[in-house]
Amino acid sequence: MISIYIVDDEPMAIRYMEMLLEECGWPYEIAGTQTNSTKAYYEIRTLKPDIVFTDISMPVMNGLELAEKVLKKGDTRVYLLTSYEDFEFAKKGVRIGASDYLLKNELSEKMLRDLLERAEQEILASRKERQLILEHNIRDFLQGSSAVPEDHVYEERHMQRYALLSFYKPPRLWMDPGREPEENLKLDSFQLQHMELPNGMRCTAFTQMRPREYCAVIFISETVVDSGRRLFQIADMILSRIAETDPDWKCVCSDVCQHFFDLQKEYRKLEESTAYLYCRLDQSVCFAHDLCRAADGGSRYDELLDEIVRMLTGEDHEGAVMKAQEYFAFCREHDTQYAYIEHMRSFYQILRSISMRSRRGGEYLTLSPGYAGTTDLERALLNCIEMFFEEKEREALLQYSEHVLRAQQFIRKEYIRDISVSDIAESVGISEGHLRRLFKQEMNMSVVDYLTEYRIRQAKRLLNDRRVPASDVWKETGFSSAQYFSFVFKKKEGISPREYQKITGNELQ
Repeated sequence: MISIYIVDDEPMAIRYMEMLLEECGWPYEIAGTQTNSTKAYYEIRTLKPDIVFTDISMPVMNGLELAEKVLKKGDTRVYLLTSYEDFEFAKKGVRIGASDYLLKNELSEKMLRDLLERAEQEILASRKERQLILEHNIRDFLQGSSAVPEDHVYEERHMQRYALLSFYKPPRLWMDPGREPEENLKLDSFQLQHMELPNGMRCTAFTQMRPREYCAVIFISETVVDSGRRLFQIADMILSRIAETDPDWKCVCSDVCQHFFDLQKEYRKLEESTAYLYCRLDQSVCFAHDLCRAADGGSRYDELLDEIVRMLTGEDHEGAVMKAQEYFAFCREHDTQYAYIEHMRSFYQILRSISMRSRRGGEYLTLSPGYAGTTDLERALLNCIEMFFEEKEREALLQYSEHVLRAQQFIRKEYIRDISVSDIAESVGISEGHLRRLFKQEMNMSVVDYLTEYRIRQAKRLLNDRRVPASDVWKETGFSSAQYFSFVFKKKEGISPREYQKITGNELQ
């Protein structure tokens, strides 16, 4: 929508112009009207309308003088309203930069509609050109390539402030480096910059900094008290607009600074902080200071990997899972996104290397090329550990008799149901007593103990999965009640199911 200002020393002429504008049906707003050309000049400087219609013949300051002063101060388009008597003045006005002149006696609704249509196209083209220049200058300024952002209006008044909002589209975590696509996602910078914001807040620039990253410069007036909360609100508003066409963008807010030129330092902080955004994807908006990380983990990475290797080779299933979770958490605490994915790749290669030493190889340990976030990736790596030990178990099963193998297969398939030793023996085709003796001879445990241990193992797998609450695990593992499940689990593991989730870091919030 374009904004219009009307200047004429005759009030009736202003009302007539307003009536014609209403009849032409073009989307516009009247920014102001004035019969005094001197007052009009100062109001135009403040309101910055897109178009000024001004009569030429006015006392004190005529329309030509007003047009010349307005055209020197900004991008406002000036149209002169003239009669036949001052036709030569109108042509002079065009020479000094007025867009056109209109004969009052011939002005019609159709003529005005055609003029506004042409003007709007030219205004939008000019705005987009200025937007590109502004984006270029602000980008250079924030990145330190230039000292002053040309064509960017900033104010220096007591208690005014500035802040940056960095909008970031987190890339997938690619386990296969050869599959990483090059993306340069585009947002409508012009529309996002000119969104209506809460009183006292203004987006003075919105520019692309890098592929998948845009930055908004927010001006905060001296009237705003709760700037932090208002920044969070603005970030959420802009993300909602972006999500209409491209979801899953995130925003990181800088600290508020007193001077415009301090934004360079704030942007450097944003650059550093967004490298850690990958592990906070559950939050749409956060502040840069909340993404700070501890010092480099040093040799602890290798120490944790060595412990995991010992547990894998020593067939310590539960210990390997818990130590892997500790390793993942440590990486999230210390790593940038690039370092994190490199450590996950190292972990996966170690797991495959250990598996390759067995006669079955490591080809069964497969991962997707990319993952949406750390939760999905870490769950997939934990599943690789499960597959590793299941493969180990399959190798061990080769030493058992056919009856024991079939009984184990039946248990793995039907453990969720309320099955008894009699049911298992019947599925194998032998007597219950014979089955009990075979388990004792070959596995040195009872059938019931094997079934219980298998159910507990599956319960721990579900407890490690954030999608399953501890209160529902008993239903998925064949126990008769939550109380009985908790009793058996604590007897076997020494802690309750919820305590196990806390220790492994997977308790649902």
